[in-house]
Amino acid sequence: MKNQVELARGVRAYPPVWDAYFRAAAWIRQYTKPDDLIVDRKAALLAYATDRRVVSFPRESDPKRMLAWMEKEGVDYVLVPEIPYDDIQRYLIPAISAEQRRFYPAFEVEEPYTVLLCLLPAPP
Repeated sequence: MKNQVELARGVRAYPPVWDAYFRAAAWIRQYTKPDDLIVDRKAALLAYATDRRVVSFPRESDPKRMLAWMEKEGVDYVLVPEIPYDDIQRYLIPAISAEQRRFYPAFEVEEPYTVLLCLLPAPP
């Protein structure tokens, strides 16, 4: 019963990485368009929390192919949380790092670092 009372009062007991994740989700829900497509490791959870279209990324080790997949799918944003899933570091970060000029931060939580990146169109 105590947890229900705390929840009703708005007290959150998430670990810091999840608190940052849900802060990003709140921003996404408030500031992105309903038809925007977001990439996240936890696609179903983020879709539920944001009421947005969300897809998980392929486990693709080639950064160029990962970016080509994002373009083909029409990705608008990529959420990069500090949640300790190794596939974020193994597949997603290298693709972003390879084409840094194509991504800019739309929203950030500084500690623990969580960033929502906007994917810019490919240059002509």
